[in-house]
Amino acid sequence: MIAGFFIKNISAAGAKTALFFGLIFYITTTFILKVNIHFIHIWGIEFVLNMIIMFVMSYFYPRTTFNDKADALKVDMKGWKYAYHLSAVLVVVTIAIYICWDINKNSLRQF
Repeated sequence: MIAGFFIKNISAAGAKTALFFGLIFYITTTFILKVNIHFIHIWGIEFVLNMIIMFVMSYFYPRTTFNDKADALKVDMKGWKYAYHLSAVLVVVTIAIYICWDINKNSLRQF
Protein backbone atom coordinates (compact mmCIF):
# COMPACT_ATOMS: atom_id res chain seq x y z
CA MET A 1 0.00 0.00 0.00
CA ILE A 2 2.91 2.35 0.64
CA ALA A 3 3.87 2.04 -3.01
CA GLY A 4 0.50 3.53 -3.90
CA PHE A 5 1.44 6.68 -1.98
CA PHE A 6 4.94 7.03 -3.37
CA ILE A 7 4.54 5.85 -6.96
CA LYS A 8 2.35 8.25 -8.89
CA ASN A 9 1.02 5.82 -11.51
CA ILE A 10 -0.37 3.12 -9.20
CA SER A 11 -4.15 2.94 -9.47
CA ALA A 12 -6.64 2.02 -6.78
CA ALA A 13 -7.48 -1.18 -8.66
CA GLY A 14 -3.83 -2.21 -8.55
CA ALA A 15 -3.54 -1.49 -4.83
CA LYS A 16 -6.74 -3.37 -3.99
CA THR A 17 -5.75 -6.36 -6.10
CA ALA A 18 -2.32 -6.48 -4.45
CA LEU A 19 -3.92 -6.23 -1.01
CA PHE A 20 -6.17 -9.24 -1.59
CA PHE A 21 -3.45 -11.21 -3.34
CA GLY A 22 -1.05 -10.55 -0.45
CA LEU A 23 -3.58 -11.80 2.08
CA ILE A 24 -4.37 -14.94 0.09
CA PHE A 25 -0.67 -15.57 -0.64
CA TYR A 26 0.34 -15.29 3.01
CA ILE A 27 -2.50 -17.50 4.28
CA THR A 28 -1.77 -20.08 1.59
CA THR A 29 1.98 -20.25 2.18
CA THR A 30 1.69 -20.17 5.97
CA PHE A 31 -1.31 -22.34 6.82
CA ILE A 32 -2.20 -24.44 3.77
CA LEU A 33 1.08 -25.30 2.03
CA LYS A 34 3.27 -24.96 5.17
CA VAL A 35 6.32 -23.81 3.24
CA ASN A 36 9.54 -24.51 5.14
CA ILE A 37 11.10 -21.04 4.88
CA HIS A 38 11.19 -18.18 7.37
CA PHE A 39 8.21 -15.84 7.40
CA ILE A 40 10.41 -12.84 6.58
CA HIS A 41 11.39 -14.52 3.31
CA ILE A 42 7.70 -15.05 2.58
CA TRP A 43 7.16 -11.32 3.22
CA GLY A 44 9.95 -10.47 0.77
CA ILE A 45 8.50 -12.72 -1.94
CA GLU A 46 5.05 -11.29 -1.27
CA PHE A 47 6.37 -7.72 -1.54
CA VAL A 48 7.94 -8.38 -4.95
CA LEU A 49 4.80 -10.12 -6.21
CA ASN A 50 2.59 -7.31 -4.88
CA MET A 51 4.70 -4.70 -6.69
CA ILE A 52 4.44 -6.66 -9.94
CA ILE A 53 0.68 -7.03 -9.52
CA MET A 54 0.24 -3.32 -8.79
CA PHE A 55 2.20 -2.30 -11.88
CA VAL A 56 0.40 -4.80 -14.14
CA MET A 57 -3.06 -3.87 -12.86
CA SER A 58 -2.23 -0.16 -13.12
CA TYR A 59 -1.11 -0.69 -16.71
CA PHE A 60 -4.43 -2.30 -17.70
CA TYR A 61 -6.61 -0.18 -15.39
CA PRO A 62 -4.88 3.23 -15.17
CA ARG A 63 -5.88 6.02 -12.84
CA THR A 64 -8.64 8.20 -14.20
CA THR A 65 -8.00 11.20 -11.95
CA PHE A 66 -4.76 12.81 -10.90
CA ASN A 67 -4.67 15.00 -7.81
CA ASP A 68 -2.48 18.03 -8.15
CA LYS A 69 -0.24 18.72 -5.17
CA ALA A 70 -0.91 22.44 -5.56
CA ASP A 71 -4.34 21.87 -3.99
CA ALA A 72 -2.66 20.81 -0.74
CA LEU A 73 -1.32 24.32 -0.29
CA LYS A 74 -4.86 25.66 0.04
CA VAL A 75 -5.33 23.84 3.36
CA ASP A 76 -4.61 25.77 6.53
CA MET A 77 -1.58 24.12 8.15
CA LYS A 78 -1.97 25.75 11.56
CA GLY A 79 -1.21 23.31 14.38
CA TRP A 80 -3.80 22.10 16.86
CA LYS A 81 -3.51 24.11 20.05
CA TYR A 82 -3.82 21.05 22.32
CA ALA A 83 -1.23 18.91 20.49
CA TYR A 84 1.55 19.38 23.06
CA HIS A 85 -0.81 18.83 25.99
CA LEU A 86 -2.19 15.63 24.50
CA SER A 87 1.31 14.42 23.67
CA ALA A 88 2.34 14.88 27.30
CA VAL A 89 -0.75 13.00 28.49
CA LEU A 90 -0.01 10.11 26.10
CA VAL A 91 3.59 9.89 27.32
CA VAL A 92 2.47 9.87 30.98
CA VAL A 93 -0.20 7.23 30.30
CA THR A 94 2.30 5.03 28.45
CA ILE A 95 4.82 5.26 31.29
CA ALA A 96 2.05 4.53 33.82
CA ILE A 97 1.03 1.42 31.89
CA TYR A 98 4.61 0.14 31.95
CA ILE A 99 4.94 0.86 35.68
CA CYS A 100 1.65 -0.87 36.48
CA TRP A 101 2.61 -3.81 34.29
CA ASP A 102 5.97 -4.12 36.04
CA ILE A 103 4.39 -3.92 39.53
CA ASN A 104 1.81 -6.54 38.56
CA LYS A 105 4.50 -8.79 37.08
CA ASN A 106 6.63 -8.54 40.23
CA SER A 107 3.70 -9.31 42.52
CA LEU A 108 2.98 -12.48 40.54
CA ARG A 109 6.54 -13.71 41.04
CA GLN A 110 5.90 -14.14 44.76
CA PHE A 111 3.55 -17.03 44.18
